[in-house]
Amino acid sequence: MQEKLNVQTERHNFIGKSKAMEHVFSMIERVKDIDSNVLITGESGTGKEVVARAIHKMGKRKHGPLEIVNCAAIPEALLESELFGYEKGAFTGATQKKPGKWAAANGGTLFLDEISEMPLALQAKILRVIQEREVTPLGSNQKIPLDVRIVSATNKQLEQLVAEGTFREDLYFRLNVIPISLPPLRERQEDLLLLLDYFLQKYAREMDKGIKKLSAAARRLLLAYDYPGNVRQLGNIIEYAMALSSSDIITEEDLPEYIQHHTQSAALPISSHAQEFTDSIPVGVSMKEIEKRAIAAALDHCGWHRQETARMLQISERSLRDKIKLYNLKSVQEE
Repeated sequence: MQEKLNVQTERHNFIGKSKAMEHVFSMIERVKDIDSNVLITGESGTGKEVVARAIHKMGKRKHGPLEIVNCAAIPEALLESELFGYEKGAFTGATQKKPGKWAAANGGTLFLDEISEMPLALQAKILRVIQEREVTPLGSNQKIPLDVRIVSATNKQLEQLVAEGTFREDLYFRLNVIPISLPPLRERQEDLLLLLDYFLQKYAREMDKGIKKLSAAARRLLLAYDYPGNVRQLGNIIEYAMALSSSDIITEEDLPEYIQHHTQSAALPISSHAQEFTDSIPVGVSMKEIEKRAIAAALDHCGWHRQETARMLQISERSLRDKIKLYNLKSVQEE
């Protein structure tokens, strides 16, 4: 059955046969052998890195390197040196020469994940490298010629960031030569059953357990959930259930609590924090206080599920973490 599932539904490490995914597969095939820059958009967990890897692996640059930089995971102070590299003594702590990701990707592909988190000052330097097709490591006068294809990804609307002045318009146009948009899982209902079966088989094999089935109640809960974390979240849910299940059938009690209570909580009125925020805001309240209340209300409403809260607020998870720390917000359990 596993072979049958893979042959019929798995392409480029994606599981799916929906029209939305067929379009993504078609785009990968059409762009894999050209050098135009690609911008992959989609919510967190939809598989943007999988698309980037497929474009590289299936295309003419497959024998070259694939270098990946997560612009949201690397501290701003280190991101420039990570990309450009540096000479020994270029700055305090530079005890030896280190090549940057630009040079390391020569002859291959550079994947800039979460490009929306790129600091504005660094965006200008990135643009210059793209235009001149050469890079100069920090502390060096030597320019390194580049033959690199750039694939970028973001879970934000870059057009909005351009309008807000936090992302350079000229860089946006340079990166967004060929856009590929990944659909969220809630818009791929016809793929959900396939993905459930795939993850059940995957984790049964990895945990050396017999293939388990879902009870009717567990299946109903999983089909009714909207998956703000998309395919990545679905995989985590099945891994959790597979690990905890002690019988041949995964029941609703084996699922994470937030899945068990989702249908019930979705029908309830918004929480006290959210209701408090929706009341009239007193005159004279600062914007910082309004932001603090909005974030607290969203966190409370989402049960402190940070990924879902970030999606609701349309900010990155890193930004949400920073705001929680800035405003010293705590859940009821932490208080």
